[in-house]
Amino acid sequence: MVRAPNQHAPRPSKAGVFLHPHRAAFSLLELVIVLAVLAVASLIAVPSFVSAAAGRELNAAQQTLLADIQAAKLRARRTSTTHTIKFYPSSNRYIIAEGTDIEREDVILTRDLADTPFNLSLESTTLDGDVAIITPLGDVYPEFDVDLLNQGTTITVEIEGLPDQGAPVITLDVGDIATLKADTAAAASVIVGLGK
Repeated sequence: MVRAPNQHAPRPSKAGVFLHPHRAAFSLLELVIVLAVLAVASLIAVPSFVSAAAGRELNAAQQTLLADIQAAKLRARRTSTTHTIKFYPSSNRYIIAEGTDIEREDVILTRDLADTPFNLSLESTTLDGDVAIITPLGDVYPEFDVDLLNQGTTITVEIEGLPDQGAPVITLDVGDIATLKADTAAAASVIVGLGK
């Protein structure tokens, strides 16, 4: 008696692997389930990646701002000149210039925070007129805060310095100090002459 081959029985392939005739691929239901699991995992993970990227950019901008101010403080001490920091929140940048007048030839640094690698906004500062100075001794006046924003995340960078006493700070460069000493000596000789 000759039997007809069973169509549902596994049969060997040419490579010797047994194939099931009805299990040649994934079913549509299995594929939809896998895609649904991947979609849920993406919805959970993507905001974390975006938030982490924004945090890295904010941290990089904070460290760069602090390093720029530190370099300007060292330069002010080295050159014995006042330096000015001017923030432009509307254009997301700040400049550092030598002297108290911000002229093009006096600018030693321009930093645009909207450009790569930062890609963020300079929201605001606590400075009147968005201007601070660095004295020839390397002190920042006044102390202030800068708010940086990236993709809905804001950080406040605190810049330590001399407290604002409400009175203007008089800054003298080396030439001004020599003139002041000469004027003081002349005034002292006049006062001594009046006492005779």
